[in-house]
Amino acid sequence: MLRRMFHSKLTRELTVVVILKVLLLTLIWWAFVRGHRVAVDEAGMATALRLNETQSVNSGGDHHDQ
Repeated sequence: MLRRMFHSKLTRELTVVVILKVLLLTLIWWAFVRGHRVAVDEAGMATALRLNETQSVNSGGDHHDQ
């Protein structure tokens, strides 16, 4: 079954490329992002949500899909 799935050269090459990309992205995340933490306080989050709500109301109900 597995042999039939990798019968096509294109399928094999795409599989290898996708696996390499996932490994590379994991390595980049591990090297640069893993140790960083973002502190979020309750007051700051409430303010951000209120600003977002105000911006939505002020847009006049315009829909992005029209």
